[in-house]
Amino acid sequence: MKIRSLCAMALLGAALWFSPASEASDQDYNFNHGPYLQELSDHGVSFMFTTTDKGFSWVELKEKGAPDDTAKVCYTSRDGLKEANNTFNAIRVSNLKPGTSYQYRICSKSIETFEPYKVVFGKEIKSPWYDFKTFSPQQKTCSIFAVSDIHDDPEKLEKLLELGNYKECDAMFLVGDITSYCASQDQPYKSYIDLCVNMFAREKPFILVRGNHETRGALAREYSGYVPQSSGHIYGTQKIGDSFFIFLDCGEDKPDSHPVYAGLTDFDQYRAEQAQWLEKVVQSQEFQKAKHRIVMSHFPILERDVYERDRGELAHGMNDISLKMIDILNKAGIDLMVSGHTHRYAFHEVVPGKRNFPVLVNSNHGAARLDISPNGIQLKAFDLNGKMLLEKNFPVKK
Repeated sequence: MKIRSLCAMALLGAALWFSPASEASDQDYNFNHGPYLQELSDHGVSFMFTTTDKGFSWVELKEKGAPDDTAKVCYTSRDGLKEANNTFNAIRVSNLKPGTSYQYRICSKSIETFEPYKVVFGKEIKSPWYDFKTFSPQQKTCSIFAVSDIHDDPEKLEKLLELGNYKECDAMFLVGDITSYCASQDQPYKSYIDLCVNMFAREKPFILVRGNHETRGALAREYSGYVPQSSGHIYGTQKIGDSFFIFLDCGEDKPDSHPVYAGLTDFDQYRAEQAQWLEKVVQSQEFQKAKHRIVMSHFPILERDVYERDRGELAHGMNDISLKMIDILNKAGIDLMVSGHTHRYAFHEVVPGKRNFPVLVNSNHGAARLDISPNGIQLKAFDLNGKMLLEKNFPVKK
């Protein structure tokens, strides 16, 4: 039985234009990156992977334990054409069952000749079967890992994941500056994607939150292609059971007029547009019904000018996003914000009348784990040496 992948145009388009550098064509045709899961929900998931040369790729999907010959064939198509003659694949599958265990394998065959009336396929390859489970709306508990400011250091990321007992977590949030800039198409793979694939991302998703460093470099405009979202935006939301996560896209730290940006940034306007989106999100029925509400933001959103004294113009982005979004978040009943950026651990308690939600700031040598239950949120922040920096409970708001 064949099914057509259901995916927004933005996700389909990303698979068409974004093609990481492939290996030399005379090498043995194979998978070289992935698969990794994105946008896992209670009803769908996206599969990302690349091949060493151009071909036609698909995913075979079945409920766990079902015979192989019952697997559905899932592929990306647009305007009547199946995605083909490419190396990067983003295949979205919808209409899955909530809280259900599935198995999948990625499949591909090389294309040796692609002429108007003659297509010649070459080698066909298939991966082993991998497992994942869709989230359930009835899920009352979840565990989250959050890290930021790794700056192209996969060894540090690996150690922090281990310290956070990542195998027990449902999802991993990479809260910005996981890379230092975007200079080559292989860089995100070397910096974190390949590591995440080897550790967990074949079966559990990571959610990428862009930091200011990821807006820099010649390939910064292609960065979202590694994790294309159906919405077409880099910012978004993630629902896991009765917990609702908002992840923001903060932009750059300095003013758009700063000469280092060469007149090519427009983040003040972008943050204003994002604030309009955020206002709609917190008014949505899904957000209002959520028992736990958490924001992931590379910049900590704090009361105005809190960093002005020691950061000068570097505080522009933080102050701008705070000016445009803190009032929205203050009225929304946010339980916790997790952020980074400053490279210094800090925990900011609620400031009555100014900021109604606490803010954790991870350092560039630390991470956090959130264990969420009907009783509230248990937060543990720790450093690279395993030292516990903070252990705090946030009871459910009445």
